[in-house]
Amino acid sequence: MFGKSIEAKLSMTIHEVLQKYWRFSAFRPLQEEIIQSVLDGNDALALLPTGGGKSICFQVPAMTNPGICIVVTPLIALMKDQV
Repeated sequence: MFGKSIEAKLSMTIHEVLQKYWRFSAFRPLQEEIIQSVLDGNDALALLPTGGGKSICFQVPAMTNPGICIVVTPLIALMKDQV
């Protein structure tokens, strides 16, 4: 039963994942291009403004591919600089 759930999740398209888990019908500017680049096997450096939807750029590929997703982010450092 657990295996079927994972298989079903991995067979979803990026748009299906976006709709199911975030209830959005479309990506914000640049998100889809970043996600597709990652899914194509490329390394990615995504620089988006605060509130630009960076987390979706690593969460969606992680939800559509088997394996582990490693994300390096300076978020804590940025938060300290902005306070």
